[in-house]
Amino acid sequence: AATASASAAAAAAATPATATPAQDQRGPPPPPHMEEPAASSEAQVQEVAALRQDVRRWVVALLSEASPTAKRALLRDLPRLCVFFGREQTQDVVMPHLITFLNDADW
Repeated sequence: AATASASAAAAAAATPATATPAQDQRGPPPPPHMEEPAASSEAQVQEVAALRQDVRRWVVALLSEASPTAKRALLRDLPRLCVFFGREQTQDVVMPHLITFLNDADW
């Protein structure tokens, strides 16, 4: 009986604790392709920021001034653009132009 109790206690100690209410509210972690990549250096972070700024200018130009065909082409890759920009820049750059674009009768 003492061995069974010791085994049960050891199994209970090895079992992970249940999630706290705060953990339940956060929900599951994002899929790996949606997570921000870990930066290996400050130079890499700066390069990615510069690349995002360049792409941002192109996207804004296409969504604001381009032909309907170019806008539709950009829409086909919208999910990739959103992943590339991340949540904050997607909300700041893509969403306002997308709403305007969808309200345009010429698409």
